Formats: sequence, structure tokens, C-alpha cells
Amino acid sequence: MRGFGQASSAHRMKLQVPFIQLPVLFDPGPLLHEALAVADRHWQRCADGGERLRLVSSGGDAASGALSGPMRATPFLRQMPLLQQALAGLGATWGQVFLQRIAVGRQYAAEVAVDYYHRERLRLHLPLTSPPDVLLECGDEVAHLAPGTAWVFDTWRPHRFAGPAQGPCLHLVADTVGGERFWELLTRGRMPGRAEREPWQPLQLTLAPDQRAALALEAHGVPQVMTPWELREHLMFLLNEAVPHPRLAGLQTLLLRLSRHWHALWARHGAEAAGRPAYRALLASTGQACQQLGVEQLVLRNGIGLWPALQAQVLDVAVAEEDGLRRGGVRKSEAPPTGAPAVATPKPRSPPTRLRQPLFVVAAPCSGAGLVARTLAQAPGLYAACEEARRAIDGIQRLAAPQRADFSHRLLAGDAVEDTVRRVRERLARGLRGHDGKPVPAAGGTVRLLRADARDALRVPFLAQAFPDARFVFVHREPHDALGSLLRAWEEGRMQDAGVLPGWEGPAWTLARPPGWQALSGLPLEAVVAGQWSGIMRVLLDDLAQLPPERWLGLDLDRLLADPDGEMQRVAGFAGLEWHLELGQTLPRAQPPASPSSAKRWRPHAARLQPALGDVPQRALEASFHG
Repeated sequence: MRGFGQASSAHRMKLQVPFIQLPVLFDPGPLLHEALAVADRHWQRCADGGERLRLVSSGGDAASGALSGPMRATPFLRQMPLLQQALAGLGATWGQVFLQRIAVGRQYAAEVAVDYYHRERLRLHLPLTSPPDVLLECGDEVAHLAPGTAWVFDTWRPHRFAGPAQGPCLHLVADTVGGERFWELLTRGRMPGRAEREPWQPLQLTLAPDQRAALALEAHGVPQVMTPWELREHLMFLLNEAVPHPRLAGLQTLLLRLSRHWHALWARHGAEAAGRPAYRALLASTGQACQQLGVEQLVLRNGIGLWPALQAQVLDVAVAEEDGLRRGGVRKSEAPPTGAPAVATPKPRSPPTRLRQPLFVVAAPCSGAGLVARTLAQAPGLYAACEEARRAIDGIQRLAAPQRADFSHRLLAGDAVEDTVRRVRERLARGLRGHDGKPVPAAGGTVRLLRADARDALRVPFLAQAFPDARFVFVHREPHDALGSLLRAWEEGRMQDAGVLPGWEGPAWTLARPPGWQALSGLPLEAVVAGQWSGIMRVLLDDLAQLPPERWLGLDLDRLLADPDGEMQRVAGFAGLEWHLELGQTLPRAQPPASPSSAKRWRPHAARLQPALGDVPQRALEASFHG
């Protein structure tokens, strides 16, 4: 934003991913024994039906939900030496800490923590009991927090616990601004659904019943007057999180004025009490100007209104009230204040977009599937998946490669369970664009999806099960051209997987991993490429052969380039599309799909590696004539 500079995408405690599992393990049994020793009458009932036992709170008052003032241990924490050791072993400074009995088996609305206190802190969960079917949904992803593990998640995204279980679910929950050891653990944490950056080597927390550990607790959590630098950071963050809107430029001007005037007041008064009336007057006038501008119409990317977030993080908390307390989530009551909820519920979403007869373009890597998809995207009635949809499948924990036994991208029909299919459909429906570049109408409705993703070549059984009316277009490219382009992609480091693959010796893996990829470890790069291409093609050709013949069509890239109009009419007829576009000899290429250099790059290796390809080239050519 002009005038404020460029804000980091990882402002304060906003995580760049939904979940991070810390590399620590502990025995939950002894901690659970300590927790269950406290009589039920001491647990506080929560609005969501769960129960809470405060262990660290403002002033050590177990009945207080205040978030300001020095944090002290309650009498209950002093009865739990093992739990204290577990927290101390994480090396952080702690804010509020409590045991939470999560009411499972109920349907909750997703929440977003917008208040000042939680924007400055990470929330840690140490599950003591947690049935396997109780999941934490955060943003677009979901994870099971297993007992004996440690997790932080991004409370700035919509989140909730969900699951049908009726058994006990008890977590130790702690808020923290971090600490030297804690940050070191966080950098070594792993993210569900993503390749690990280094081998996973969790530490075991050692707990001794005869020892006690001193916890570092917050003593100065909330300043009496927000510094101009902190205020500026909050404003930058909110502006960068805002969804584009015509009124956003006007709001930026107002908030820039607030930042400059606040700095001037700070230079004169600092945090002295004498200057607070002037601070309050500036906040009040800014709030009035924002409302006159119509700031209530602005929305943040997480679905929360910008106005309540601005109140909760700046206008209601930048200076203490006369009694030394804050509004906006730091009162001594847990009830959210009017107009600035400490925990807000996202606005209702638009009507859902339903997908019918999706068209999946599948091929081995570097074989022209993207070119075919870009050409098909010009057909009326098709809506192409955006870049965000690339993680529509990989972003779901149980489908991600690191969750598979062999770390491959292979998915089968058995993976298409009901809840997973629902989430895949929802994620694929986001950000679709029609042939005219326009998104799906706000009213929702039913649309046809067009998708081309290199990993989908290994997912045909899953996609066919998840979308019973789906159709597939198989794109064939002359093997020497495809292998040459794939070799170049490896050499140039394009489209690499992040992280470390167990047992892999060689450059970072590029594009899709077929079953059996481990056998390629340590081989020369050209042998890796040949094994990858042939492995993917064998799986794809076998899967297509299992489909009813009318559900898929073969397409040869060379024939498409030689006769674009004729071949696209053939594809359109198969897919039931209206096709009136005359392409001539022009296709919407992002880059030339084939060039003399591609085949030339592979030629020195062709004779030696031909046996590794077996009958795959001939089978692929025959499949290109199917339909």
C-alpha cells in the first residue's frame, strides 16, 4: 500500500500455513492423570458446550477471563508439576493457559480470532485425549491432533473442531509470544500435506514426577499506549489483508493520517497519562470518518469484516481507558464487546458452486496438457481452475503425498470417501474463470470444470470415483520430445517439490511421483527422467483402460498442431461443447510445447534408455487414437 510501504505476508502471529506440528512428543497419560484429578465443579462451562479449567490467568484468578495484567499461575496449575514441565520444555513465555474439554459430536460455526491479544500470540494445543475422527479444520485444510503431539495453528483463518465422536477430547491450550527455544522448534516443525524440508526427528519431552519447573509468564502483555510503530504495523496488516474495493483507497488515506498524527502525539506525550485524552480523541475522530466512508462494506480475505477487525486491533485497544482497561477483547469478561467481537464468525458465503461433467486433461509431464487446456478454456460453458486450485487435492491432509505410505502422488478410488470428495469439490469450485475471464456468477449454480494438473495423471481412479460424470482427455506427445522437455525441467530446477524425500539421493524431485519412484534414487538424471515418465505413463494407460470407453478420448499433440481446428472439433464433440472458434494455425501457447531442442536433448540417451521404456511408447501412441 502506497504511504505505508509493503507489509510482510507473515505479520505478527499470522502463519503462512494453517498448521505446524512441533517436533516434540510426550506421554499424555501422566498429564491426563493430573488434569482429571481436579473436581468437575471447578471447570467453567463455555458457550460452545465445552468446559475450561484456567491454569494461568490474569492475576492468577481461575475465574477470570481477563487478558490484560500480569499472568500468574492459578492454584490448579500448582497441583500439576508434570504439566508445568511440559510447558517449560518448550522454552516460551506464556500468556493464558487452560485445559479445554472440547464438546465433540456437535456442528459449530467456524471462528476467526480478530482481537488484539490473539493477533500478538500463537495458540498451542497439546492433546491429552483426542478420538481419531475429531479433526481441526483451519482454512481449507484439516488435521487430526493426536494425543502426545504439539501443534500451533493459524487462528486468523476460519477454524473449528469437527467430528462425530462422542468420546472425551481434552487439550492443554496455551497462548504464547514465543521464546528462543520455541522459535527454534517452530522452524523445524512440519506442515501436514507438504513435503518435509528435513528428516522428521521429534524430541521426547522427559517428565519427572519429583521435579518442578518454573514457567516464564507474561508480566507486561498489553501496553497502556500503543507505540506508533506497532500501530503502523497493525494498519499495514489490515490494509494488505483487505479484499479489493473502491472504498479501500479512501480508507488508506484515513489510516495514513491516523498513523502520522499518532506519531506526532507520541513524540510529545509518549505513554504519559496527560496525553491520553488526545489519543482517544484522535481514535474517535478516525472511527467516525471510517464509518462515514462506509468501511462496513469492506471485507478481509478470511471472510471477516474489516471494520470489526480495525476496532478490535486498533481503535478499541490503542490506548487504555480511564480505569486502565481496554475495550475490544481485553475486558475482565469473556463476552465479546458490542461491535468488536473478540472472536468473530465469518460472513455467510455465497451460494455454493456445483460442478457437473468436469473435463480433466491428463498426460505425462511436459506433454502438452496445459496447451490443450488453455485451448479448451476458450469454449463457452467451461470454467477453468485457477492457480489456487492447484492445491485443491494436495492441500487436503489425507490425500497429500507425505501422508501416503510411499510418498507418491497416486490416488485410488478407495481414497474418494464422502467427506473428502465434498472438500475436493468445494476447493475445486473456488476461483473458476470462464472463457471471457469472468468468475462464476455470485448466485452460484452448476458449472463445468476444466482442469489440467500434472499429478492428475496418477489420480484417474480417484477422480472417476469422485466425479462419476467426469470425462478425460489423454494427451500424447512424441516420447523423445516429452523426455527432452522433462529432462530440461529437472536440470533447470523448475516445478520442484519442496522438502526432503525419505531415502532419496539426487536433485530435488520435479513434478509428479509415480509408485516405485524410490527405485530411481541415485541413478543418473536421464535414467530418473526415463523411469519417471514410463512409470507415470504405465499407471495412466492402465487406468484409462479400466474406464468405460465413452469416458475418455485420446489426443496426439503433433496432430493437434498440424490441424488445430479439426482436432478441437473432435474434442468438442466428445465433451459435448459448443465450438465455433476458428484457430487456424494459432494455439494459445504459454511457450512452444515442442521444439527441435527437446528431442535433441534426449537423443544422446535414447538408445541406452529405450529398454527402460518398454512397450509404453507404442501403447501411448495407440491410446492417442482412442475415441
